[in-house]
Amino acid sequence: MESSQAASILLKLAITGAVIALLYSSAIFFIFLVNRKVKDLFRRHLLRKIATNFATFISLIFVLFFWIKNVAALSAIAGGLGAVFVLALHGPLLKLFGWSIIGIKRLYTVGDRIEIGGLKGDVIDIRMLYTVLLEVGNRVEGEQSTGRVVFVPNDQVFHNSVFNYSYGFRYIWNEMTFTVTYDSDYKKAIAILYEILASSELSVEKPAKDGITKLANKFAIEYEKLTPYVWLRLGECGINLTVRYLADVWEKRVTEQFISELVLERFKKEKISLAYPTYSIIQEHPKPEKK
Repeated sequence: MESSQAASILLKLAITGAVIALLYSSAIFFIFLVNRKVKDLFRRHLLRKIATNFATFISLIFVLFFWIKNVAALSAIAGGLGAVFVLALHGPLLKLFGWSIIGIKRLYTVGDRIEIGGLKGDVIDIRMLYTVLLEVGNRVEGEQSTGRVVFVPNDQVFHNSVFNYSYGFRYIWNEMTFTVTYDSDYKKAIAILYEILASSELSVEKPAKDGITKLANKFAIEYEKLTPYVWLRLGECGINLTVRYLADVWEKRVTEQFISELVLERFKKEKISLAYPTYSIIQEHPKPEKK
């Protein structure tokens, strides 16, 4: 009797191992096909995640129903385990729930640039417990990659605001301020800035309008004016001219360099002087003593 029970258990173990191996082998084969056929990086990554998660889910369901035939017993075990899990695995379960919210509500996807809990980066993976970011900013200027990978717990979506830089609209308003001296021709300086902002290299109005139109299908959002503008303000050192323009979230530093180079070139040609803080040190010489 005992030998027959042992044989039955061994048989069930063998069947379980074979089914799990078959499921994961199918997932690996599917991933192999995806890597060969799908060219888009983000779509390829998403399909790979779906394959592995599906294989894991089916394996768990199979093990439960294959090893526990009694439905009542299965319900009792599930209820008892559920209570234990809620108490012992509160943190992981909250992260898992955060993962489901991220997927269902599409707070962000792989490829988006986000900021959450003071961390900013490009999403390179969304796992069940953690979101993986390629960090930008922080140690370097211009919101460029630091080369560091950051693992953000998914339960952070319940505790912090999520800033998505590319949610259906990959452009952000950027501002740069140039200060010219009070004796410079500020009207000519403004005209030069408008000419620079009208360059084809900075023209994103049409794709930006298309993005706004798509975003308006989901949210009550509307921009009446997407064209660049120059604001004037009097400052302590000179006249502050602030340019405001739309820039691709991943090209902000490139546009800043482009504008800066042209400003230096054009202002020098038109003899418009940039202002900056200056200091004068006056040293009084002691009076010679009378003899």
